[in-house]
Order: sequence, then C-alpha cells, then structure tokens
Amino acid sequence: MRHSSRTLMAAFIIVIIIFAGLIISRPFIRNLPQKLFANQNFIDDKVLYEKKRIDIQIGNKRIHAEIVTDEKDLQKGLSGRPYLENETGMLFIFPRASINDSGIWMKDMSFPLDVLWLDKNRTVITIVKDMEPGTYPQVFYPTKDASYVIELSKDELSGSGIKVGDSVDFI
Repeated sequence: MRHSSRTLMAAFIIVIIIFAGLIISRPFIRNLPQKLFANQNFIDDKVLYEKKRIDIQIGNKRIHAEIVTDEKDLQKGLSGRPYLENETGMLFIFPRASINDSGIWMKDMSFPLDVLWLDKNRTVITIVKDMEPGTYPQVFYPTKDASYVIELSKDELSGSGIKVGDSVDFI
C-alpha cells in the first residue's frame, strides 16, 4: 500500500507542475496559432533573398519574375534591356518598407511598364499602368510604405483583374 501512495503522490505532483506550466505559459500559447500560421501562404523573405527567380500570382495571371535585392540592382532594375518577355517581370525586395526608398524611375528604359507596389503583407497598395520611358527623370512613388515592387511589360496586367487592396502570392 505504501508503494501505491508514493506513486499517487508523484502523479499528483506531476499534474500540479503541468498545470502551473500551462498557467505560466498561457499568453504564449494564446498567441501560438497566430505565430504558427501567420503568412502561411507566403514564401519567407529570407528564402526570397536566396532565390534568383520566383513565380508570382497576380490576380488570375502567373508571372515568372527575376528577384533583385541589392542596392545596385534595385537602382538599375530593367534599365538597358531592349524588351521583356510576356508573362515575365522583376520583383524588387527592399531592405525596409518605405515610400521614399521604393520610388521607380524610367532611366535608360526602352519600353513602357506596368508597376505594382506591395506592402509587407504583399497587398497591392499602388498601381501605375503604362509608365513611359519618356517620363524620366520623374520618380513614381507608392501611396504608402512599400516592401516590394513588381515591374511588368505594359498591358501585362490587362485581364488580370488585380486592383489596389488585392493580395499577390509568391509561389
């Protein structure tokens, strides 16, 4: 009998320890689903920095995009290229969300662009269609802090159904 009362006491202590642990960790556990499933449909930005190309779902259109992340490539963008293939583009990833740091110009461009600015949640915040090469030195800016810019050939957005407030998926 003595052995079984020790076992019972040990089980009771274990239950108390587990219960105390749950009470102490309650704030963490309550926020756990948000932390685990936040942005679950998105490729992590750390992964994006390691990639060179990515597919992007824009409305009902899929685009194959080159990724640029370093300062030199962010400034150059598509400048100097003679054209852009259909269903291709360039994804700019900025080191921090900003209005001023995500401006786009048409320096040394030979074809017009459609441009999307996205916030950190990959929601479209600004769209400029038919940005012409002759607009340089004008700089185009988003209406809010932008983390990403997608440059596409003119009319590439036609029929996509994309509008400000829509989400864009990186696949």
